[in-house]
Amino acid sequence: MPVCIESNCIKTHLVGHRDMKTINRCTYGVVTGETISTRNKQQGLAALEFIIALPMLLMLAVLVIDVGRALIQYTQVNKALQNGVRYAVVDTYGTLDFGSIADEANIKNVVVYGTPTTTGTSEPLLDHLGLDDVALTAPTGASKEVTLSASYTYVPFFSELPFSDVSLAFTFDAATKMRTAP
Repeated sequence: MPVCIESNCIKTHLVGHRDMKTINRCTYGVVTGETISTRNKQQGLAALEFIIALPMLLMLAVLVIDVGRALIQYTQVNKALQNGVRYAVVDTYGTLDFGSIADEANIKNVVVYGTPTTTGTSEPLLDHLGLDDVALTAPTGASKEVTLSASYTYVPFFSELPFSDVSLAFTFDAATKMRTAP
């Protein structure tokens, strides 16, 4: 197949059955009419568009990750409260009263630390959840329900807006209840 080069383009001659066809191809594989300088300009524009779009894409990615992290921590708070209220109802050894519950300090320890008794080296399950953030409502004669609630402060990756003192941390409340008697 003969090839001839003319002004930045390659001309390929294909021999068919009876006639000869000429196909023009540019050096970069694009149909004729485009030169090297036009190709470089397009690559430069694509790089500029990427540079402009990159900060917005990064902010969107951080937002999605942060919202997902907040939902995971909300679920962890709910699970800790469920474990605490279950401990309150089940751990009533030595009593015959259906309305009795476990010790309040032990219940709060189960929610915050994951165990009823703590040592000096016990670490909380969640960073910003303390014993003071957990509230217990004991069962009454009419309700026969134990209610545990917690107020949790979520602190995102970027806790403040840039160039300001506005905090992005927010507080959410979670609660769960369980019956002590039928």
